[in-house]
Amino acid sequence: MPTVTRKVKGGEYLYFREWDSEAEKYNDVYLGKKGTPEAEEKRREIERESITKQIKTLRTKLTKLNGFHSSRPPAKIDYSKVPVDQVITGDALEVLKQIPDNTIHMEITSPPYNLGLPYDVYVDDQDYSSYRDSLKKIWREAFRILVDGGRFALNIAPTGISDFKEVHHDLVADVKSVGFVLRTEILWYKQNMGRHTA
Repeated sequence: MPTVTRKVKGGEYLYFREWDSEAEKYNDVYLGKKGTPEAEEKRREIERESITKQIKTLRTKLTKLNGFHSSRPPAKIDYSKVPVDQVITGDALEVLKQIPDNTIHMEITSPPYNLGLPYDVYVDDQDYSSYRDSLKKIWREAFRILVDGGRFALNIAPTGISDFKEVHHDLVADVKSVGFVLRTEILWYKQNMGRHTA
């Protein structure tokens, strides 16, 4: 906000002009005699407060626009318990449960497609509602450990191969139901790739 100089007998005096949105008018805050250190210090202090207020307002607007989950309290994290630069093997749900809240910045997953593939310990041939329910437990944990503003990428086929269920619509709905906000959809068109291309 600008400073305003008023000339009166005895010299020039500085005022800080600030918009009062409730009253819908400008208020002038007296700073002191122009050129004095006191007036300059008051001007800087009021400008800092005004800028801080504007930044908070913008952050609130950005939070709403981006779907970040600022309602969660800041986590007190013991980062010594967060594994770094390691490959962790195990049951995804059990591993996720061991990770502290709000610690992961990016999550990428391509879950089982429920096609009856011979996994080691996972049953890949469940009825459709059980399949979705089992994945929903993963989504809840994935949401819990993601930092505010973090990203979750779900790589999934658009339809079931044998029964043509709308898998990606259903799983996106499930992911959203635990708190995620859909940002975009990327189509991976593989029909032009060679059969043995990795």
